[in-house]
Amino acid sequence: GSFMASNTFDSEHEQGSGTNYRTISMHCLQLTMNCLAAGTSHWHNDQFTTAKTLQNAPRNQGRVDEMLIRSGEHCGRRVAVKIMPRDWMGCNHAEFTQLQPEENEQPWIDMGLVKELNNRQ
Repeated sequence: GSFMASNTFDSEHEQGSGTNYRTISMHCLQLTMNCLAAGTSHWHNDQFTTAKTLQNAPRNQGRVDEMLIRSGEHCGRRVAVKIMPRDWMGCNHAEFTQLQPEENEQPWIDMGLVKELNNRQ
């Protein structure tokens, strides 16, 4: 996904749809990215079974796989999982921008936005 830098991520232009849109401020997004970075851990592959690779992502040395959740309340659910090496992503958004200064992909911003949007459902 892409992200246009601005002070807010705002969908107010669709007010007529009957949906209540709220702004995600850059401050809120930064806090969410910091929480995600602090809460990351090693990949626990035993919780998932790989069904198939959906797409290779050579620019970030990764791929998107369809996986099946093996346990918990979502057991049996199929999900798309993007797998990227940690040394490409860095430990947080600030480190990523130092490691990949010319990169237009922004994985920490993407993850932060997804987390914020899921929190607002």
